[in-house]
Amino acid sequence: AQRTNQNPNQQPRTMSAENIFKDDTGERIAPTAWSRFNIPDGWETYKLGEVCSIQTGNGFESEYFNSEGEGWPLIKRATVNGTEDEPTYTTEEFDDRYIIEEGDVLVSMDGNFEVQIWSGPTSALNQRVCKITPQTDKINNEYLGYVLQPIIKHCEWSTGGTTVPSLSNKQLKKINIPVPPLGEQERIVSLLSDVDEYIEK
Repeated sequence: AQRTNQNPNQQPRTMSAENIFKDDTGERIAPTAWSRFNIPDGWETYKLGEVCSIQTGNGFESEYFNSEGEGWPLIKRATVNGTEDEPTYTTEEFDDRYIIEEGDVLVSMDGNFEVQIWSGPTSALNQRVCKITPQTDKINNEYLGYVLQPIIKHCEWSTGGTTVPSLSNKQLKKINIPVPPLGEQERIVSLLSDVDEYIEK
C-alpha cells in the first residue's frame, strides 16, 4: 500500500465519490493512475485484493430454478443491476461460501457493472456476481460500497463499445482504492447517505 504523511494541523476532508476518478481539470483518470491524483494527507491507497476478499458466484444449474419461492433466492447479474423481472429461486444444494447476507457488498461482473450493498433476504450468489468483504480494521463496509461504484463504472466505460464489458476476479484484485482513516470513512458515509435520502424523497 502507498501511505501519505499525516499532517497533525490539517482537518480531515471529505471527498464526493463521484469525483474519486477525476483529476484537477475534471478529466477522468484510469484506476491505476493515482500519481495524477492528490489524495488528502492521512489517506492510503490499496489494491482491492490487499484489503478485501473476493468471492465469485456459483454456477447454479437452471434445472433447479423456479419462480414459486421454493428454496433459496438467487442473486444474479440482473438482480444487482436492477433489471430482474421476477425473483429466481434454486433448490440446488451449495457450499456456504455462496450465502449472501444483508449488508454484503456485491458487484455485477458483466454488461452494466453495478455495486450494491445487499438489503434483501439471505440468498445464494450466482455466477458473474461477486461478494467483496473488506478487512474491518481498514475499511468500513458502507464506505467500500460507495467508493467502488464510480471505480467500477470507470472500468465499464474503459472497455469501449465493441464488446460486452466483463470483469475478472484478477482485474478486481488489482483495482486501486483510496482508503481514509475509519473515522473519515464514517463521515463520508454519513454525508453520502444524506444525499441518497434527499434524492429518494
